[in-house]
Amino acid sequence: AMEVFNFMTPALQALLNNLKTADAPNEKKLAELEAKKDWDGMVAFAQQNLKVDPMNADWWMVEGYAYTQLAKYEDAAVAFRKVVEYSPDQIDGYNMLAEAYRVQGKPEEAIRTLDRALRVNQDSATTYFLLGENFNDLKQPDRAVDYYQLALVRDAKLIPAWYGLGVAYARLGRTAEFDQVERSLRELSPQRADLLARLRPRTFGSGSASSMPQ
Repeated sequence: AMEVFNFMTPALQALLNNLKTADAPNEKKLAELEAKKDWDGMVAFAQQNLKVDPMNADWWMVEGYAYTQLAKYEDAAVAFRKVVEYSPDQIDGYNMLAEAYRVQGKPEEAIRTLDRALRVNQDSATTYFLLGENFNDLKQPDRAVDYYQLALVRDAKLIPAWYGLGVAYARLGRTAEFDQVERSLRELSPQRADLLARLRPRTFGSGSASSMPQ
């Protein structure tokens, strides 16, 4: 799951840029905390700012992100719910909240959150990818395939979506499609393609794309 949060860090970078325009010292402090991987410090810094501005969705996002790095997913979900509450048009808040639910083993709540995300923005590759992950978790690979494909239509280089699609095809025993996905993935990430190759239908185990060995 950590991979999902990490590949979503462009959202955090955009957030840092927003904070930079508003307050350069805040941006510098956050960058230092991230560089040191001082996630407890980042939580404390976000909470310090939230005392001053408790409805600031950006600081709730910072707090939630830091909690994901600490693997405190329940706390992260609380923070991301605040992001969605105070900034209901911000797609990243829904995506992060959904992933926080998923890693807690709550795929139904994650899917409900992602359905809300689609009402905000129907073009987020990440949203469709996360729907694929959740349906893989629910052992519904046929539905997972549909969502991974929708993700890849929007971002053909989204490596975790290619990997998830391969996992779903393996579960379905669709060897020809699996082999096509492996070839496409190999062009983007030979290392990830090697991992996927181990899951070819005849030797397939279990687990969703982001819970496989990294």
